[in-house]
Formats: sequence, structure tokens, C-alpha cells
Amino acid sequence: MYSNPKIYLLGANNRATHTLAEVYKKNKFTVCVISWHQNNIRFSKFVDEFILLPDAEKDFAAFKNEFINIFKNEDELLLPVNDIAVLICLQCKNGLDSRVKIIGLNDPVVQEFAINKYALLTLAKECSIDYPETIYIDSLNEFEKHKKSILFPVIAKPVSSRILKGNAVLSFHVKKFNSIDQLSDFVRENINTIPLMLQEYLKDGYGIGLNFIARNGELIDYYFHKRIHEAWGGGESSYRKTITGDPFGLLDRTQALIKLMGWNGVGMLEFRITNGKAYLMELNGRFWGSIKLGVYAGKNFPMQLVNLENIDKKNIVHKPGEFYARNFKMEVSWLLKGIISQKKYSLPFTWIWNFRKALRSNEIIEDNLFNDFRYRFLDIIDIIRIPFQKRTSRLALKKQSDILWNKISGRSYTPKQGDIIVFICKGNICRSPFAEVYAQKNYPQFIFHSSGFIGKAERLPPLNAVAAASKFDIDIYCHKSSNIDSIDKKNISAWVVMDKENLMNLINETDESDIDKIYSLGGHDEIRDPFSQNVEYFDSIFFQIVSHINRIFQIKN
Repeated sequence: MYSNPKIYLLGANNRATHTLAEVYKKNKFTVCVISWHQNNIRFSKFVDEFILLPDAEKDFAAFKNEFINIFKNEDELLLPVNDIAVLICLQCKNGLDSRVKIIGLNDPVVQEFAINKYALLTLAKECSIDYPETIYIDSLNEFEKHKKSILFPVIAKPVSSRILKGNAVLSFHVKKFNSIDQLSDFVRENINTIPLMLQEYLKDGYGIGLNFIARNGELIDYYFHKRIHEAWGGGESSYRKTITGDPFGLLDRTQALIKLMGWNGVGMLEFRITNGKAYLMELNGRFWGSIKLGVYAGKNFPMQLVNLENIDKKNIVHKPGEFYARNFKMEVSWLLKGIISQKKYSLPFTWIWNFRKALRSNEIIEDNLFNDFRYRFLDIIDIIRIPFQKRTSRLALKKQSDILWNKISGRSYTPKQGDIIVFICKGNICRSPFAEVYAQKNYPQFIFHSSGFIGKAERLPPLNAVAAASKFDIDIYCHKSSNIDSIDKKNISAWVVMDKENLMNLINETDESDIDKIYSLGGHDEIRDPFSQNVEYFDSIFFQIVSHINRIFQIKN
């Protein structure tokens, strides 16, 4: 055990971070939370120090410089709490090794099984663990090969939830699709950035998890849990319980998988139970949001992780009993969505009847107001404050954008031969690439570029945009999106925006001296974003773009 221990928790996830802070504080640790976002966790009675750093997701280099310099004592501990924190520690490991002791992190080759879902499934096959029928797609050509064999509905799942690319952390989400056109657009948006898995849709059932701690592939301790209430359509659970025994005979096979990976630390293997069969979905390679259930059931993985090197391997006897944990705030959200979106009007009565169980000795409310009053109270206040703040900000932004739009939309641009002109839209896959190619084709005496503001570069235009563009004899099928950060802004003659949102984003990204170079393509009228609309809508938008480009360059069709 450490004397005068200090632990840094990297990543301010409300649920997992709070439970970890509580456990470590009660065990005499000094607890410091490091985050790149403001979070109410800084007001928790279990947190001694809160460090706010530059946004790691938007400017990783700036974050990294400040982050590494925090640590001065290699006897102190650093624990990554969420997926982004794991990526940060992997990227900064060389700079951290002599400054602090990282716990809960595997070697990159091993950690990859939690980061790359397809790598996990490939290994699971060797252990006779079932998983949904999966097609691996790593290129557009590969997708074209499999298009005719895809059964709908289908789940499209990027192999990783988050990756570090360039100077930013990119996030990806799982989506369900019912048609080949929708799926094709999703593939075109993502395939140049990350490989995808197309998985069979498991309609009914529920989720269970094997929560474990291991050392060099040897299982040290574990417990199973079952999701009782999970988000409608998929997502986190708000109410769960531990499971006794060996559900679906998973223990031996998962032990074999953990050994094959050589896993070191904590993890949760997630399964979906459908038609009496367990399908492996993914591995959470760090602490999970529902860790409070395990701690309450006597499985104190946070402290076991700290002492992992000194724990003796012993025969595991899985007897945590049956314990329950619910998150009240998430339960209320689950209830309201069940009534509104699922039309389950009898749900309030069954929920209220079920809620009486919260008084049992084997059940805990995770976000009990009196466990950490100031932190929990502020969390409740945020339910009202954050939507109000967002609405106020939107109104202020709208007022500001209206003023600036009136200022720039009345400007007339007189292009000169050799001018460098950049068309700007939100994502650089619909309006601005069409404008660029059309203008370059018809007015070659000028230099045209296009760009957008979405961090995921090399996205391909949706097929409806491609079809509409072809009617104007313009080919944007192979266009790859770019972010405005990739443009050399020094010699730009004119920035041409489509709408007020583009204008405000551009002002935030350029120097004050460049504001006089910003023009509206449509004059006083905004050219609306056609993304996700039908071909006819794209036709009308592209017609506007053609008309205004011809107007600006004073050439008649």
C-alpha cells in the first residue's frame, strides 16, 4: 500500500469518476481530477483538486504540453477513466513514464483489443464466443463487393469509438440503417477515416456484462451484471443488477479470451442476449459508468487495481449475491422517453411500483442526493441551467449573426484574374465542393478551393448530391472533404460563405483582418444546407449556386 498516496483521475466522467473519487478518498488518497471540460465533479467532497487543461479533442498538442508537466513524482498514480483518457495516456506514455505511475493501462498491442472492436471479435472467434454476423469494410471498393448481400436493418459500427488523427480526437457513433442509400452515405462519410463493421441487427433481448480485473491474462476477480432498464434504441443502462452463477456458460470462454489477450487491469466484456444466446459486442478497457454496483456488491475493483501487483492469485469464488443499482436522473429520462417516444403510457405505474424496491438493503441509488450534496444538487440544477444557457447563447449568436450577415451580404465582389477564392459550407461535401468544381470549370482564369468546419476530413459527398451535380455536368463523386485548418489563409482573395452559420464559424477561424474578405454567395439570401435531403432539393440548391456564381462573375448562361 502507498504512504500519503495521491491519485490523478484523467477524464471527468460524472458516474465513473465520482465513484472512483469516492472510493479512493475513503481510502485516504488525495484525489485530483484532470479534465479538458468544466465539470461539477470539481465541487465534490471527494475531490481535493481539479485541473482544467486545453481541449484535448480540438487541440491535442496544446493539451499534451500542459498535461505532461503536471507530474513530478513517479510514486503518484494516474488512472485514465474514459476512452479519450486512454488514448491520451497511450500517446503520452513515453513522456509520463519517469514522472508518474500509470495504472489501468495495457501495452498498446493489448489495449488495441478494447480500441478496435473488430480485432476483439477476431480473437473471440478462437475462443468459441459468438458475435453478430459481421462484414468488415475498409474501403469503398470493399463495400461495393458486399452491397448486394447486406440484409436490412443493419448496424453500421466504426471499429473504434474514438481515434487521434492529426491534432484532434475524432468521435464515431453506431447507427442503424434500413436502406442501402442511407447506408451508402454513411460509408462514404466515414470510410476514408476509419474502417467499418456491418453487423446483423439483434432486435430483441437485453444486455449483460462480465466485469473483471486481470493480471497478465489471469483472471483475478469478476462479477456479472444484467441491464434491467437500458436506453430506448440502445445506450447506457439506468437500472441494473448483479447476476449470480455463470450465465450462458460464458465464464470459461471469456477467461480464455482474457488470457489470449494478455489483459492487465480492469475491463468489461459486453454481451447482447437474444433468443437465449449471448453475443459479444465489445470490450470496455477502462472503468465503466456502473462501477458503483460492483463496489456496492463487495467487488472493490478500484482498490484491487491499485494493489494489482501484490494480489495473490487464488481460486475465484463468485459470490457477490444479488445487488441492484439505479441512477435516478437517468431513470427519469428513461421513463419520459418511454412515454413520449415509445407510447408506453402505463409505464409510470409500473415504474412507481418498482421504485419501492429502492428501499431494500441490497439496492443503491447511485446519485443519492445526500451522498455528496453540493455535487448532486448542482447536477440537478444543470438540468434547468444548461438548456437555458444554450437557448440564451443561441439567441445571442443569432442576433450577432444577423448583424454581421447584414454587413457582408450587401457587399459586391469584383474578382480579378488570378484571385484565390474559397467557397465555404459546413461539411464541405455538398454545397462548397459543387461550387468549386462548377466555378473552376466555367471560370478557369481564377483559382478556386472549397472547405468546411467538420474535423473528419476526406468525407465523400452523399449520393443525392452526386446525382444532382451530374445534371449540371459536374462530377463530385470522388471529392474528399477538407477542414479549414488545412488551408493556407495568407493569400486568400475572397471567402465565399453559404449561410449565417458558415459566417460565424469562419469569423472564429480567421484573423480579424480577413473579415473584409468575406462575402455571401447568395447576397442577402442564405443558401440552405441540403444534407440528408432528396435529389430534388439538391437540384434547387445547386441551381441557386450556379445562378449566383454566374451573377458574381458577370457571365450569362
